Amino acid sequence: AAGAYEAILPLLQSLMDFIAQHIFTTQGASKFQLFGKHVWRSLCQRLLKELPMCKEAVPLLEDFQVKMTICNLISPSERLLESRLLTFQDTMHQQRKIQILEEARRWLLSDELKKVHVSDATEIGSLTNVALQAGADLSGGKGRGKGKGGKGARSLVTGIGVGVEGRRALLGAALDESEGFLRLAPCCVSESVHKLVAKLHELFREAVKCKEANQTSVATGLLLLARQLVVLFLSVRPTYHKSRLLSDAMFCGYFYSDCGYLIHHLITIPYT
Repeated sequence: AAGAYEAILPLLQSLMDFIAQHIFTTQGASKFQLFGKHVWRSLCQRLLKELPMCKEAVPLLEDFQVKMTICNLISPSERLLESRLLTFQDTMHQQRKIQILEEARRWLLSDELKKVHVSDATEIGSLTNVALQAGADLSGGKGRGKGKGGKGARSLVTGIGVGVEGRRALLGAALDESEGFLRLAPCCVSESVHKLVAKLHELFREAVKCKEANQTSVATGLLLLARQLVVLFLSVRPTYHKSRLLSDAMFCGYFYSDCGYLIHHLITIPYT
């Protein structure tokens, strides 16, 4: 679908450039903008009606609007195409949101208990692996944080924005062998919660990319969706499986591990 836009938009741009340079040359920019007011609305409507819309076409259309503004066909305050694109993006986000929540709901309602072995050495976003990649010293030493939530962990939280060397030192301090707060102990969790955590990481990574691309509203929507997944776990898992939690010791143990596993990732995601 994006291929149609890639073929047509450059042709439209060339046509408008030709009109501006050879027809409205002596009549000034105001006349060309008046012409733009007459054709822009119908042009946008025809584009969006005749060509199949897809998410890959959004940046192409945004770029097209910028170029039409530069050539003075439309004023910088023109928002028709932008509003249509925002509406499309909102619709796409809502559809994806429904799909993700429905998929997560199926995971959490499943009575089948499949276990997944997890540990700090292999987990997505493991701070141990992040520290090793950053060159942090994890060999231990004096002055490191002691006990749960010690100085190392607090230093990592308060040291965001320091230089590379400072970051390495903080990571090393936070992940000292005596510092268990940010380490995930080897355990088994349910496959459903393992999938849920992987989806959370996916949404957070996508939100960061959207923020870097100045797509703030999209990034906010993704973060809200991540929060809804956590709320879904808290609402569905202990309620739907209440009787099994009261009668099945193994299932109860997995639920305990699932909660700790989810909490661990919610704490460490902002730093990974």
